Amino acid sequence: MHTETLKLNHIHKGRVIEFEVVYRKRKTMSIEVNLEGKVRICAPIKLELKNILDVVEKKANWICKKQDELIEKNSIRRVNKYINGETYLYLGEKYILNLQCNEDLTKPKVVIKDNIIQISYKEINSDTVKSILELWYRQKTLEVVIERVSNYTKFFAVSPKELKVKQQKRRWASCTYDNRILFNWRISMAPIDVIDYIVVHEMCHMDFKDHSNNFWNRVKSVMPDYELYKLWLKDNGLKLEI
Repeated sequence: MHTETLKLNHIHKGRVIEFEVVYRKRKTMSIEVNLEGKVRICAPIKLELKNILDVVEKKANWICKKQDELIEKNSIRRVNKYINGETYLYLGEKYILNLQCNEDLTKPKVVIKDNIIQISYKEINSDTVKSILELWYRQKTLEVVIERVSNYTKFFAVSPKELKVKQQKRRWASCTYDNRILFNWRISMAPIDVIDYIVVHEMCHMDFKDHSNNFWNRVKSVMPDYELYKLWLKDNGLKLEI
């Protein structure tokens, strides 16, 4: 069975489009341009390479436009230094970072209050602060998604087999074939309505493992205004980082 991943390129109007092809057990082909501008194609296992290249050619203008948009957005991406006074997002609100060195603490302490994220620890440097922030966001994201999934279980015949938070470069979340839902640890930075959209999106994959019309109709049945939050992610996804 052909399940390998291919790295290819296509020349369009003198421009090289590099892309990755991942073969999966699915009926349709999809093209995704991630936040770094990398192109990834998920294709049915038996789909001939010629058919994939034909679709890439047809979609080349769209791919180039998406990549150019992301290059422009990435050019103004903020580089954090993990120092006092920087702002970080939590549930869509900005919080000011306040660092306190406390040599008596053997474990980092993070308190969020009055638009301030205060980190106290015996060792305060950029690497340590970044690690503490990531761990804190991971914990908060898990807390939030557990609560939000519980809120939406009434709309579904089955419940997720497992909820996990992990590093995901290309996705905000994913649902496995056996209904385990994996969430990107950064999503607790987004407004709660956007988190709800991510939760509903993945829970609907328990019913439909693709992005067919049936899938999107299912999303709409649970969240009629989901397109607002889908658009928010498209426009603001690059802000969800530390």
